[in-house]
Amino acid sequence: MAAPKISNASANLTQPSGMFEPCSPVVARGGNIKSPQGLTPRRSPRFANRPSNTPQASSHLTAMGLDKAAQSPGMRKSSLSGRHSAAPQVGKHRLKTNVSRHVSDEQQASQQTSITWDTLTVTMTSLSTVPFLFLLVPQVYKNALQLMAGNSKALAIISWAGYTSGMIANLLLFSYFASKGEGSATFVQIIGVTSTAVLLVQVFIAGFFPAHFFWPIAAIITVGVALGLFKMANALDDRVWKVWQAVLGLIGLAMLPQTLCMAFVPTTTSAMPALTGALLGVSYVALEEFRLLPAQLLGLRPRISAWTATLLFMLMPLPQLANNFSNPASVHGLSVLSIVLGMIGNTLMIPRALFTRDLVWFVGCSWGATLMGWAQLLSFTIAGALSPVLFWTVTLVYFGFLSYVLSRDSREHELARPLKSLGELFSPSAPKLAV
Repeated sequence: MAAPKISNASANLTQPSGMFEPCSPVVARGGNIKSPQGLTPRRSPRFANRPSNTPQASSHLTAMGLDKAAQSPGMRKSSLSGRHSAAPQVGKHRLKTNVSRHVSDEQQASQQTSITWDTLTVTMTSLSTVPFLFLLVPQVYKNALQLMAGNSKALAIISWAGYTSGMIANLLLFSYFASKGEGSATFVQIIGVTSTAVLLVQVFIAGFFPAHFFWPIAAIITVGVALGLFKMANALDDRVWKVWQAVLGLIGLAMLPQTLCMAFVPTTTSAMPALTGALLGVSYVALEEFRLLPAQLLGLRPRISAWTATLLFMLMPLPQLANNFSNPASVHGLSVLSIVLGMIGNTLMIPRALFTRDLVWFVGCSWGATLMGWAQLLSFTIAGALSPVLFWTVTLVYFGFLSYVLSRDSREHELARPLKSLGELFSPSAPKLAV
């Protein structure tokens, strides 16, 4: 193969075979390539960055997306400017990447903060079992001393209707929290049932709990506690548990009007309100089974049971408060320590109920802390059985804690104002946290 001839070259250069393609072209001045007809012209690597005005080179550059650079006399400048124009886009890409990483870091930090508050609310709910565990111990001990001293009349101040409704509510909420997987709250309900049962036995021994109410309720509590323990041990068939939930819901509906009636008429012994409530519950179940209810009213039994329990808890302190305010001297038969322990236990569950946006739970524990705790302490203060300094100290701590919970919860849910947490809680479309 003959060596290529280069114009204006000072000497003939012989290149090794293979440096050029077959039919090697002659490189002219300016780096343009003269090739035989039918072959696509190519650029010499030596002159790759020099401008070219030939149509063949222009078409070749057009195919490479560089036609504008080839048509311009200042191709090198255009090429360099093209590189510089691409640089900001790379910078933008890196900027976006850095921003996205920054946002991701903020989201991760927010998530870690949320998990911390989530964990804290679970811890407070677990701690609430401690005051609930010893809730009625002071009252039971005081009752035992009165019975051994032969002063059974001191137990007349204890409202058996209020405590019974609370015990049935504990059973209802036990099944509710068990289905939600809230282990600490479930354990609290079991403690509430057993401790209240012991207290009511003392009231029955003193002669202030009618027998025709006591024995049916004792049977219900015994069966409920036994089934609950089997359920916690995973030794109970799901079908049996569902049947028990339905029966317990009917019992709760029976207790609701009975407790309401006895709150306003403490001397009544009629069971007609309970029978009326049970009849309404049976009617609903029958209509639901035969699909005779509107679609909006179907499948509401779990929610009805939960709200029945909440309403029973709300009614629970009313008979006791009525006795306290109507007969202030009788408050000396009650234990202040039991009231304070109940208030602490319910208060510790408020953050978790608010964080999970569980309206049933929130209403129950906040009502219990306020009416069963703070309001009863107010009646003690009015009767002169509690120091005003102690009462106002408890008041400041309680409402200060509620303010902190609302503020912290609003930050975790990225709300503008603390009260918006309550707005989401009571909103039908409020987001629920899976727990």
